[in-house]
Amino acid sequence: MGPLISLLILITAIVAIVLVSFSRPLTEEQIPKLAQKRRKRRILLYFSPNSFSYFSLTMEFKSGLKPDGKLYQFDLEMPHVPSFVAELLKYKKHEWPVMVLLRDRKSECLWANKGPDRTRVHLVSINSILKNSQRKRMRCHNGLPQSSRSRPPALFLSRT
Repeated sequence: MGPLISLLILITAIVAIVLVSFSRPLTEEQIPKLAQKRRKRRILLYFSPNSFSYFSLTMEFKSGLKPDGKLYQFDLEMPHVPSFVAELLKYKKHEWPVMVLLRDRKSECLWANKGPDRTRVHLVSINSILKNSQRKRMRCHNGLPQSSRSRPPALFLSRT
C-alpha cells in the first residue's frame, strides 16, 4: 500500500503543478502571438488543397469553354478546386485565367476566359463578376500552355 499511496501523491502533485502553471491568463504579448497562430492555422485549413482528388472531365465540357469568358456552374468543396482547375486546363494551348467564386467553403461557379488571340487575355472587371454572381470571395488560377515550339522543353534547361 505504501508505494501506491506515494504514486498517487506524485500524480496529484504533477496535476496540481500543471493546472497552476497553465491556468493563469495570457500576457499582453502572448495574446497577439496566439491570435496570429490561430489565424494562420485557419487560413491553411481553409485553403489547403486536396492532392489526392482526381476529376475526369469530358472533352465536351473542356472544349465548350467560351474564349470570351462565361460563368460556369458547378458544386465543389474548396480543397478540391486546385485539382479541378488543373484538370480543366490540362492540354490547353492558350493562357486561360480561371476565377473560382466561393461561398463559405463551397465553389459554386467559375469564370474562364481565353482571349481573342494567342497573344493576350482580356480580363473583365472583377467587381462586375462578383456583383453579377452575388459572391464575396474569389480564388484565381492561371493556366499557361505546357510547351511552346519557339522555346526548348523544360527538360533541357540548365540544372544550375
